[in-house]
Amino acid sequence: MGYHVTILRTKGKRTAPISMEEVLALPAVFPQWKYDADQEGLVSLDEREDAPALWLSDGELWTSNPSDETLTAMIAIADHLGARVRGDEMETYRTATESYLHPDDVDAKAESDAETRALLRRTRMKTLILNAAIFGFFVLLALLLKWLGFLE
Repeated sequence: MGYHVTILRTKGKRTAPISMEEVLALPAVFPQWKYDADQEGLVSLDEREDAPALWLSDGELWTSNPSDETLTAMIAIADHLGARVRGDEMETYRTATESYLHPDDVDAKAESDAETRALLRRTRMKTLILNAAIFGFFVLLALLLKWLGFLE
């Protein structure tokens, strides 16, 4: 799974979905893109083999692992749609290299950070328990070997 980047539109803390009609109208404004019905997505007309594509899902356009060039194009498309470009870590892109935390994402970011901290705590606890069990096993093994006379 790659790094997921989305064009989304929010009004306050509510999403305002991007419609299929808006997506189908984009190539008229951005001639370097076309809608490909076979892929069910907006596809770059770039001749490269790894030319980017944007898919509409749940009112958002998204792609994975975009290049800086693709991010720049997504920012232009987002501006046209009255939307913004957001990455997996809740960062909103001003440019391909500059991002910030959008006010609409503050609560979601805090929730995501809390979930991450909880996951790390659980992982650390499981690791501690596993290490203690392994250590205990070898202590018991050593005691057993000593009791049986194999260790002096």
